[in-house]
Amino acid sequence: ASTPPSSWYTDAAIIPAIEARAVFAEGWQAVGRVDQVSDVGDYFTGAVGNFLVVRGDDGDVRAFHNVCRHHAMEATCFRCPYHGWTYDDKGALTKATRLTGIEGFDVSDNGLKPLRVDTWGPFVFVNLGGDDASAPPPVNEWLGEAGERMRSAGVAEMTHVARREYELNCNWKVFCDNYLDGGYHVPFAHPELASGVSMKSYETTIRGLHSLQTVTAAAAAATDRVRDRDDRLGDAALYAFIHPNFMVNRYGKWLDTNWVIPTGAETCKVVFEYYLEKGVEGATEAFIEKSLAASDRIQREDTTLCEKVQEGVRSPGYGVGRYAPAVEAAMYHFHALL
Repeated sequence: ASTPPSSWYTDAAIIPAIEARAVFAEGWQAVGRVDQVSDVGDYFTGAVGNFLVVRGDDGDVRAFHNVCRHHAMEATCFRCPYHGWTYDDKGALTKATRLTGIEGFDVSDNGLKPLRVDTWGPFVFVNLGGDDASAPPPVNEWLGEAGERMRSAGVAEMTHVARREYELNCNWKVFCDNYLDGGYHVPFAHPELASGVSMKSYETTIRGLHSLQTVTAAAAAATDRVRDRDDRLGDAALYAFIHPNFMVNRYGKWLDTNWVIPTGAETCKVVFEYYLEKGVEGATEAFIEKSLAASDRIQREDTTLCEKVQEGVRSPGYGVGRYAPAVEAAMYHFHALL
């Protein structure tokens, strides 16, 4: 089997438009945290599909396309900054000025367009597709066994502690490919991480749309060593890839998630959210800062890799690549879904 052609990573004229319809409008997108809409009136917005998520005065969480129905301006705080059209937390149009003389205008048909929304654990998901016939099942069912594995690992009960964002000069799929190579690059690109895990224990399993990677910590595998109980890796790590662009990484007391957002054919933004186990929220600032610093170090190493790969796929010396079957099953699965 060959990897997708380099044009899948570089063609600005075609690929973003195709993916918006055929990849990101299908299934569920993990777009934020439940604690961002914990109180009535809380809301957040995002760029993928121009969405808005809000907790209404009735306590329900709703999502909408964050696009004014007048002339497509992005709304701000439920009010369009262009011509002042205003909406309530149920998406209904409540104010539209200077419409004297308009005919055939029904206020109830001009509210914000709704999106399907669901939650799982600390995460908010939206479905950007508008066809009810192809609506995905509830998130809990859609996650399937991957969700069961994450729940058993305590992912559903975590406390948020920090957020970081990285801008990368690479196609969003390059970042996903790097994540999905079954640890292949770890010994070569992440020497500190490699020293903390038993690479021989690395395993990949495919579950429906999603994939799981697991690895045992080196200290846990060594019976003659006493492990530092503040070691951020703990006994083992679980890396869950939630198709198409959400990653959940569970180890030790720690959880981090990566949400990869396309910003162009050859650029992307990766949002990292960091969580602690409930019951250890009082962990020392030193431990949290140490964990954040370690994550940042690995991400900067990955940034270098991904940006160099993006340069490579533009080269006439590359067309398609090959897979290493023993380790890159999750990457192959991702490409097959694409």
